[in-house]
Amino acid sequence: EDGMRGRIGAGFLTVLLFLLLLGCNSDMQADDIQDGRILLWHTWTGADEAALNDLLANFNEVYPQIQVISISYTAEDLKAAFVEAATRGLGPDIIIGSQLWTPELVEANLIHTIDEAQIDGAAYLAPALDTLRYQGQLYGLPLALNTSALYYNKNQTDDPPETLDDLLEQAIEGQKVAVNSDFEAAFWGIQAFGGKLLDDDGRIVLNQGGFANWLAWLIEAANIPNIIISKDERVLNDLFAQGEVSYYVGQSSELLALQEALGQESVGVSPLPSGPNDAAGPFLTSEPIFFSNDSSPAQTERAMLLVDFLGNVEQQRQLAQVTGRIPANPQARIDRRISPAVAGFVDQTKTAIPMLLLPQIFSAIEQGQESYLQALQGLVAPGEAALALTAAVNTSYDLEPVAAASDLLCDAKASVDVWHAWPEDEARLLQRIGRDYTSRCPQAVSYTHLTLPTTCTPCRSRWSPYH
Repeated sequence: EDGMRGRIGAGFLTVLLFLLLLGCNSDMQADDIQDGRILLWHTWTGADEAALNDLLANFNEVYPQIQVISISYTAEDLKAAFVEAATRGLGPDIIIGSQLWTPELVEANLIHTIDEAQIDGAAYLAPALDTLRYQGQLYGLPLALNTSALYYNKNQTDDPPETLDDLLEQAIEGQKVAVNSDFEAAFWGIQAFGGKLLDDDGRIVLNQGGFANWLAWLIEAANIPNIIISKDERVLNDLFAQGEVSYYVGQSSELLALQEALGQESVGVSPLPSGPNDAAGPFLTSEPIFFSNDSSPAQTERAMLLVDFLGNVEQQRQLAQVTGRIPANPQARIDRRISPAVAGFVDQTKTAIPMLLLPQIFSAIEQGQESYLQALQGLVAPGEAALALTAAVNTSYDLEPVAAASDLLCDAKASVDVWHAWPEDEARLLQRIGRDYTSRCPQAVSYTHLTLPTTCTPCRSRWSPYH
């Protein structure tokens, strides 16, 4: 009995000693969070990498015991290198990658989910977080954002158009405009005409009128000599960079290169022109930081210190000023006097549409390329293109069919010709009224007007020029 009590006592002491050591180890781990290293992989080079290193130096001033090892890969190599290393239980703690990598990395079980209760939601633009949700879970946190807006050459114009009608008028008066007709790049006009990509059930709803009317507007614009519509982004970018066009619909990721080509003071940025129904709605994408599943909990917690730091107001503002990136933190106010171009892109994010990680969206983007091409080449009517694309994608994903808008097909065909002798300012107003009228059913109703001299007596005898 005494021996048994001795063994129990010894066992109790052992357990007690173990618990004490565990408690001490927990304290040590808590202290160790701010003492160690973080391995970061990214694709930033040149001035971008220098800017990132400056932010890491700022972090090191706050956490001097944490060493951040930063390694740059090419954009083509980073994902493959991460997958290979993480699969073998090696690799970095965090990577700065692409939003589009999310599904593949999740399916391979290589990146952490993010507990939204553990992050400051106010530090991230809500639509930006939406871009990193996959199958109901949040993966990664946005470091910066990307969207499209209207670039303009300040040496050629200081009056960027606020509406699509204004854009057409400026083109008619001589300003040259470059518009990308790639589905993803040209997506912004669908919302301007009252359309959207998805409904609340995740179905594609491009057959509700907005897409068809946007295609019809592009067809009209393509017939104006000073508007260049192409799906070749490189050509359009070069035209603007070389001063050949006054306006260019481009992405925020192109800002630094365009400023280098034309001079920082020459490049203006304003929100894309609104349409007859709504503001323009380009896609919003994010540049995320992913957390490796192979890192220990303590290592992940340490890495989170860095991610939180890079997302704070001051670091986001510095990143925007130096690299031209759009802050993911909505509290990072951009001073228009210091970074007017970035401020223009920030304005655009207010009406941008987050690119969600849904397969039907990427299918619509891929198949939509052909819709734009066929409509612009006159091979199919805009309404028919909208119907076909919507049905094809929804059928592919077994989504319930969506009834087309009642006026989408616009069976009635009509033309309206107006003769007048109004002065130039009033004539432009009449043109705008005509375009507003035809925008209701642009593929079926055409509108033309002819300005006549007030001395045209034969014209008056046939038809009143003021009719």
